[in-house]
Amino acid sequence: MPELMMQTILSVFACLSLLALAPSCSCIDGKVVVGYFTDWSHYRPGAGSYDIKKIDVCKTPCTHLVYSFAKYDHKKNGLLIEDMAQGLVPILTGCAKEGKTILLAFGGWTYSTAEQLSPLFESEQVIDEFIVNAHKFIKDNNFHGLDMDLEYPGYYQATTKSPGDHDKKMFSYLLKGLKKKFQADKFLLTVAVSANPEVVDVSYEVDVLNLNADWIGLMAYDYYSYRDNKTGLCAPFTNQLGETRPWNVQDSVQYWLDKGLCPDKVVLGMPLYGKSFKLADINSNGIGAPANREPDAGKFTGEVGVLSFQEICIHIEQDDWTEVYLEHVGAYAYNDQGDWVGYDSVESLIEKTKFILEKQLKGAMFWELGFDDFNNQCGCGLYPMLTAFQETLKGRRAKVCPGDD
Repeated sequence: MPELMMQTILSVFACLSLLALAPSCSCIDGKVVVGYFTDWSHYRPGAGSYDIKKIDVCKTPCTHLVYSFAKYDHKKNGLLIEDMAQGLVPILTGCAKEGKTILLAFGGWTYSTAEQLSPLFESEQVIDEFIVNAHKFIKDNNFHGLDMDLEYPGYYQATTKSPGDHDKKMFSYLLKGLKKKFQADKFLLTVAVSANPEVVDVSYEVDVLNLNADWIGLMAYDYYSYRDNKTGLCAPFTNQLGETRPWNVQDSVQYWLDKGLCPDKVVLGMPLYGKSFKLADINSNGIGAPANREPDAGKFTGEVGVLSFQEICIHIEQDDWTEVYLEHVGAYAYNDQGDWVGYDSVESLIEKTKFILEKQLKGAMFWELGFDDFNNQCGCGLYPMLTAFQETLKGRRAKVCPGDD
């Protein structure tokens, strides 16, 4: 029997065995809906400020909320939330009273440099001590588990590779230890992972993820940015025009499945933001158009090259941007001043939701709550993207916005 076929058969049996052992979860029609909350989102100006002291974050149409981020505390060999004094943690964990499951995300892009994380993987002794300290931090602060968002073990920020596979092995050791430590309290252990095949091969042991992670959150976004000097979509469902690599959401999911990851472990990441560009020629405004200038920072996001869905929707509804939706690929919008953004529209999200159902994946995660139109600035209702996901899961027609009257 060919080796690949045997590997596939073994993976199927392994996944069926794991499915039988899986604990029950808070779900919407059998799917988890994970929303990331960032503790800096309230600093955004005006209507873009996602201030959970004023906004009832517990009312979001999510089953799980994730506080972002804790960093690695080198001195104490544990977890550290730098802005703990803001008092946002008890507000989020208080949503447990309304049936939400609350996780703490460890890592994130900024806190995932080699200097930040490689000391954690120095030895098994360091990891063993970290596990004890992390467990205590989770328990003391009323979280229900830990989301491992280390980007990426042994291939930090997809630029710095560690020699050999030491950090990959140590990351696996860490996951095994956390899983064992968490069992008595029934804490969740989840892992946010890359969609880039090169990073996948360097950073992860799939069999360890299958056995120890309650799910993996596939960060299937950021495929293109203005640094490419040509326009592109943030999270194309299939390859966009001109792309020859398997550089899209469907192929990313399939790559992980082919590596042996169980479909019921996959929580598909969907962006509530777009990647923006500045066109070199306003008359050349399609996908792959030259864009060799730095785009403006978002009014709300304050980030160069990043616009929230809320901002994009406002641009289309109020600023006369032209929207283009390409079925099976994604959406983009532009104006007559050379501004261009590639993003997931409601139509794109609906298509990906149906894909989740078709592939029998575990659910979806959204980065991040403060990027949806959480306060109805666009006139589409609260959280139009999250709501569309929920409605599609339930088999109901979701409101397409902007677009529907």
